[in-house]
Amino acid sequence: MKGLTPKQLEILQFIQHFIDQHHYSPSYREIMTHFDFTSPGSVYKHIRTLQRKGVLTADRKSHRSLMPIQAPTTIQESTDVQIPLIGNLSVGYPLELFVHPQMIAVPPSLIQAPNNTYILQVQGDDLLDEWIQDGDLVLIEARQDIQPGEIILGLINQNDTVLKRYYPEGQNIRLESQQSQIPPLTIRYEHIQIQGVLVGMMRMY
Repeated sequence: MKGLTPKQLEILQFIQHFIDQHHYSPSYREIMTHFDFTSPGSVYKHIRTLQRKGVLTADRKSHRSLMPIQAPTTIQESTDVQIPLIGNLSVGYPLELFVHPQMIAVPPSLIQAPNNTYILQVQGDDLLDEWIQDGDLVLIEARQDIQPGEIILGLINQNDTVLKRYYPEGQNIRLESQQSQIPPLTIRYEHIQIQGVLVGMMRMY
């Protein structure tokens, strides 16, 4: 079974707890309300991911057919994985890479490809619209097989770093913010260098 992010595990646990209490599964709207999601579409994306990871089943013809394949309490976390913190990420600037990367202990549930994953520390508040704060650690998986809707780390024209959702459109790429009121950015493939896909985030308090 592929690893789950903390949020995915929370959703799976909520579904199981809801079933234990009510003897039927929660609706998308009940999940949306519990987790303060902005729309049922956000729930749908999480449910599809849990299905893809093989831990949840659902019948498209029924709104109350969610069923964990494996009880969430049996999901075991193994020893933390050491992932390199290689530099700083500031929107609008090239990546600032460290001469000597620092190793950070990361829960294995946050990553699927440890050997292809690296960490960047966010500098500044330019990613607040993406719900990412100054000082957050973002986990980037270096790969090119990107699915529509995934969040990519990209470098536009060798200079402007962006972290946005990726949607291919013919010869162009549409980059969208998490916030719907921010206009999307459409650019040609040759004008962006994709550095990887955002697969997790860690926040220190």
